[in-house]
Amino acid sequence: MSIEQRRHPRLNTFGRFDIRAHFQHKGQKFDHASVVSLSKSGAFLALPQRDLTWFSANDLIGNMSFTLHQLDGVVFGGRVVYVLTPPEGDDRLGGCGVEFTHLNLGDAEKIAEFVNANLADTDLNP
Repeated sequence: MSIEQRRHPRLNTFGRFDIRAHFQHKGQKFDHASVVSLSKSGAFLALPQRDLTWFSANDLIGNMSFTLHQLDGVVFGGRVVYVLTPPEGDDRLGGCGVEFTHLNLGDAEKIAEFVNANLADTDLNP
């Protein structure tokens, strides 16, 4: 997805913030997904290669939360937009692009405030 297609600014969190996503998908609990980038409408979640086989575009994710103090107690859903699976032996990050669902406007604004407050040092936005 190009920057022109993005609806909201996104923050590169990789190496800057240790934000983890916790969620349920197909009856499995995932507690180890790293949030690589974040916007008020979605995130890229890095997952181990062995877990990527569980995910496909349009899959729904439930009971999602982040280890971000601004969102303590906030639980929402998501929809997998794409899955990035690097070839075997490739050490690039694999994971899922997720669009948030069932996130109320107030909580979306909390995410936007966090993103906007930390955008100054990132190169993901023109």
